[in-house]
Amino acid sequence: MKQILKTIMQFIDAYMEYLWLGTLLLIIFLLVMVISLVIKQHRLARKYDRFMRGSDAENLEKSFFEAYDAIKDLQYENMVNKEDISRIKEVMGKTFQRMSVVRYNAFPGMGGNSSCAVALLTQSLDGMVLNIVHNRENCYFYVKVVNKGEPEVILGKEERAALDEALKEKPVKL
Repeated sequence: MKQILKTIMQFIDAYMEYLWLGTLLLIIFLLVMVISLVIKQHRLARKYDRFMRGSDAENLEKSFFEAYDAIKDLQYENMVNKEDISRIKEVMGKTFQRMSVVRYNAFPGMGGNSSCAVALLTQSLDGMVLNIVHNRENCYFYVKVVNKGEPEVILGKEERAALDEALKEKPVKL
């Protein structure tokens, strides 16, 4: 044990200058760190004073409660908006979103393209094809139901063209 202590003492004696230099550098580094931390603490204290200036604890508490109430109101409004959007999506799925009109001349030689076939389809491809046949004396109106893009009865050439054109349209994305 004495031998180890003697070796350590010889090491310290031999490198004393370096140990003092290392200790001095460590002290300088730590002093710089302390000064840096004091400056940061001072800045934080000034920010805190600026935050608290003009407000006592009661006013600050009131501000927090007002902010909390505002957040609660926003959360309630958000929930109501989500419910409204859900209802709007449900209704939009039942509205006509694909439409097409094909005009034609039902009675050649007796007038222009005053007749037409109109296709109206929902998002799920349900709807109807309306055929309005017009001449000088009368106007006829026919309705043919469409389920899942397929008509329940046979369609005429113009009605089929209107349905095909409506099927090509893109529905509104919800």
